[in-house]
Amino acid sequence: MKAINKIISLLLCLGMTASFVACQGGNASSSSSSGTENSIPSSDEGQSSLDSIDGSESSKEDEADSSTSMPDDGEEEVKKDTVAWYVENGYTPLFSDPYMKNGISVLSVDGSKKRAFQFATSVGNPSWNVAQWHSRYDLHDYENLKHVKQGTAFELSSYGAKGADGKYLPAKIINVDTAGPALYLELNAELEFDRPKEDGEGWPHILVSQDFSKNLVHVCEQEELTTHMEYTITHFDDRMNGQANPGKHCAQLVWYVTLQNRNPESEGYGQYIWFGFNLWDNRHNGGVCPQYAAQDLGKEDATLAFIYQPASTVFFTEKRMPFVGEKVTMKFDFLSTAKSAFELAKERGYLPQTTWEDVYIGSMNFGWEVTGIYNVGVQIDTVGIYYK
Repeated sequence: MKAINKIISLLLCLGMTASFVACQGGNASSSSSSGTENSIPSSDEGQSSLDSIDGSESSKEDEADSSTSMPDDGEEEVKKDTVAWYVENGYTPLFSDPYMKNGISVLSVDGSKKRAFQFATSVGNPSWNVAQWHSRYDLHDYENLKHVKQGTAFELSSYGAKGADGKYLPAKIINVDTAGPALYLELNAELEFDRPKEDGEGWPHILVSQDFSKNLVHVCEQEELTTHMEYTITHFDDRMNGQANPGKHCAQLVWYVTLQNRNPESEGYGQYIWFGFNLWDNRHNGGVCPQYAAQDLGKEDATLAFIYQPASTVFFTEKRMPFVGEKVTMKFDFLSTAKSAFELAKERGYLPQTTWEDVYIGSMNFGWEVTGIYNVGVQIDTVGIYYK
């Protein structure tokens, strides 16, 4: 059983999770299902199920929690080196290799292989993984790797083709810069789809992840659990030609952690829920994205676990999603909201043998999930989770 749990943990870490909660009908079914998967998800799994984007299970519960979402205006400004600032102020970084100095490992489209892309100065295996589920263009088939900035950054791109404007486009671009850590993630879905996606079909991902099996954080023992990401949606190009169905087609930038029972003495060992944030969604550009709470459904490899996303009014200072081209800082102590998500999951019949005291952060993933024919990019200037 432990061996099976370890495998499932790796898959969850790489993004086989529930990120596209708002884009497809099946994902949003409410369900009183028990969610008794006793598996160990890891951030490498990030593959979600988006077949339910209407958020029919949403409620107003999180709107009232907005007072805890962001620091006061008078709070000390975070310095340019965000990781160092948190350490100096008594926090511990959750991420291993927070500056990405050991590079990244990229999983093949089918998940069967992993390949490392590193720097000349890297001294160990990558702690960061990238999943590219349901993609036509596999970085393992071809990659163009170019080191820049005196070798402290690299640009990685896949095969591609001519886009609608007649210009050549790589299907995926991933840039890693150890200064932030900074990342650029571009997914050109016009090369991934021949036609608009139908219900039950997969969609392309670029999901960056880590598994925390060697650094489990016991959630109930923490005073703060803070996510911090500074990012800009660089562009959004609509190639749907007026065929978009908002219930099926969207582009989302998401960030998830697994709240998981990692108490080996518990009968519910391995049970988990997906807790996360919809950081950008083309259907809510510059607007408010409602809370989402439902079961992970919508495709054959859906995890069936409970998914919870608080409303954008809870975790954004401006109480809304950013516009394309607008730089935003998402800094949010999610401890109390995570407990509310756990309690709601229990009310709906999930985690039947798990208590709050059993819960740890098992893994995380963030990145693009695109169910429509859209080309998107995001520049992430720094990203981390910090606890104390």
